[in-house]
Amino acid sequence: MTSLSTSKKNCKPPVLDNTQVYQVYQWILQGANEHDVCEAALVQWPDIDARPLILAAVQTLRDAGAVDREVVLGWCVEATRDLYRRMLDIGDHAGALKAVRQLANLTQ
Repeated sequence: MTSLSTSKKNCKPPVLDNTQVYQVYQWILQGANEHDVCEAALVQWPDIDARPLILAAVQTLRDAGAVDREVVLGWCVEATRDLYRRMLDIGDHAGALKAVRQLANLTQ
């Protein structure tokens, strides 16, 4: 009989369907808890164990949180700049001013 550690080395992780992982990810982002996700997955995919999908979706969230702060700040600056431009284009000067304030707060 092999030990648990030896048998784990020979086990391959299940191949997951990316569309299913993405659906579970969306459910989590919408506020579903583990029980909710398991029930929804059972309805959607009755023959599939939801746990590996949940773990993959949580890993996606973990990976998203590992972004460099400067990259996030740069994205926020560029998104605010784009919103400022769009607000000026539609004549929303109050919204444009809010974008300017937001940009100033981001750089402090």
